This record gives sequence, C-alpha cells and structure tokens, in this order.
Amino acid sequence: MPDSTRTTGRENLLFALAAEAEASIAHAAREHALLLAGLRIRITRHDHPEHGPAVAEATAHADGRPIRVQVAATDLDTLIDALVERTIARLLALTAPWQPRPAQDPTRARLL
Repeated sequence: MPDSTRTTGRENLLFALAAEAEASIAHAAREHALLLAGLRIRITRHDHPEHGPAVAEATAHADGRPIRVQVAATDLDTLIDALVERTIARLLALTAPWQPRPAQDPTRARLL
C-alpha cells in the first residue's frame, strides 16, 4: 500500500512556490486594506514541455467578492511572478471605481 504522506521533490517545489505566491498576495492585500479570505493557489506543471505550459490559478474572496486569476508560462519563475502581478492588479481593481475595460487589454499579453 503506497504511503499517501510521501511527497516528491517536484511536489515540494510546487508547494514552496505556491506558499511564496500566497505570502506575496496576502501582503499586498494587507497593504491596501483589503479583506482577503480563502486564498488558494494551484500550480499545474507537466513533466514534458510538449504537454503544455505550466498553469497557475489563484482564487479567493476579496472584500466579499470572489476573484480568480489564471496565468500560463513556460517556466515556473515567470509563472509565479505573473500570477502575483496579475492577482495584485485584480485586487487593486477592486478598490478603484468602476470603468470599462479597453478593447485591447495590454495585461493579457502572452507569456508563452
């Protein structure tokens, strides 16, 4: 019977990266006096690059409103930086008054 508590080096790396992203996002939320609840970071990475890029997703409730951010990148450092950057931008958008998005959103540039 396999030991379900055993983790691989790859899983430990992904847990550490998720914890790093979570700490950065939580810090930004505190700086802007946002109530952030239920922050969850999910990172998916394939063993072989031909199976696709790494994907990260952050979900949470900020000031009672649900948010979700997804990014994809070919390497983990770029992935985590992009996830933190985009999540913080999404949190800051909650504090700003409503305005329509431009037709071409420059933050949606491809990272791949």
